[in-house]
Amino acid sequence: MTVKNTSGTFSGNFDTSSRMYMAYGYSSGSAYTSLPSGWLVPFGYINLGRPSKEGDETAKVRIIVPHKQGHLTASNYVTPYLYELTLERGR
Repeated sequence: MTVKNTSGTFSGNFDTSSRMYMAYGYSSGSAYTSLPSGWLVPFGYINLGRPSKEGDETAKVRIIVPHKQGHLTASNYVTPYLYELTLERGR
């Protein structure tokens, strides 16, 4: 996924060839490339860097996302989800 910061407002998209897009961005014949808004919340609170060696994690976030801010399945079934996201600055 790719996330962009524009003056403190975060937006993001799935890479359409990624596993995350297949799992969370596509459902019932509808494709959504935008990241769920609930996934963007942590970016205002973390400072991303680059790992010093392969296998290092730079930010690990556990977040419960309300159904209205989650992916399509969460919204359709009114189900909150717990996500564990490992984030790092792109190379």
